[in-house]
Amino acid sequence: MNVGNVRALVAEDAAAARALMRDQLGGSRYALRLDEQLERAISGADVEYRGFVALSGHRGHVNGVALFGRVAGAGGVVKVHALVGRTSQSLLMLAGAILECSASDQARLIVCELADDPLFVECNSALRQLGFAEDAFIPDWYSDGLGMFVLARRDTG
Repeated sequence: MNVGNVRALVAEDAAAARALMRDQLGGSRYALRLDEQLERAISGADVEYRGFVALSGHRGHVNGVALFGRVAGAGGVVKVHALVGRTSQSLLMLAGAILECSASDQARLIVCELADDPLFVECNSALRQLGFAEDAFIPDWYSDGLGMFVLARRDTG
């Protein structure tokens, strides 16, 4: 899939995608798990882990990464694992590409679990702009005072 300045993640994107995630997430509690998910998406061996990159400039520098995939055992459900970008526009483009891909796969539901952490404010905003709604908020999920939003979009078309 190639939508505007968004295309499928390929092995050649690995170093740039890792650098972007390291730059955006630093040494946060989320970085290690997202790195594992990135590796699985790059390998292409598991439908639960796919990816897109947002590109910028004439040389196509990686400006954002989205990781997502089907949820095993849940027919028609897609989970957004990560949505990381340098700009709100790259987040919107990536989330839009996930919506388009999910619609073509006839997904009935897309979910995203997001920490109530300043690192994810723009991601949360981008998803809500594209029709995701808060299905739940779980206080103290990650630690005392750090909850989790469960965002969902049921209309993928």
